[in-house]
Amino acid sequence: MNKIKEQKKILEQRQKNISLANSSSKRDRDEIDSLRKQLNVVREELMNKEKYSKAQIDRLTRQVGDLRQENLELRDEIAHYDQQLRDTREQQFVAAEKQSSQTGIGQGVSRLTDKRRDSSIPKAQNASNKQGGPIATQMQKQA
Repeated sequence: MNKIKEQKKILEQRQKNISLANSSSKRDRDEIDSLRKQLNVVREELMNKEKYSKAQIDRLTRQVGDLRQENLELRDEIAHYDQQLRDTREQQFVAAEKQSSQTGIGQGVSRLTDKRRDSSIPKAQNASNKQGGPIATQMQKQA
């Protein structure tokens, strides 16, 4: 009988161990499933952030390209207006020279025209144009 009691005790101990192992395995499996779900959520969030970032980068790249194009167009427009200004001033200068030579006043009108031209530009602007701007270039040509 003692032997039967011992075997029964051993059998009960094994069943406890097996049930503990099963319960811990179930907890482990549950924890693994939970962690997998969290990992999937984090991956999805990362993919959404990457899509948003890519869209932002594409938008900003297009915007930079558009602004560069606009900058080039504005520079061309400035060059066009500078050329028009030079042409207009040159025509005015030629007309004044022609008029002065026709009236016989000659050099006196030419000097007067030069003085008016110099005095019509404020000193600060005149100084800044000496640095090589389009107006300074025109003024140097006329002088």
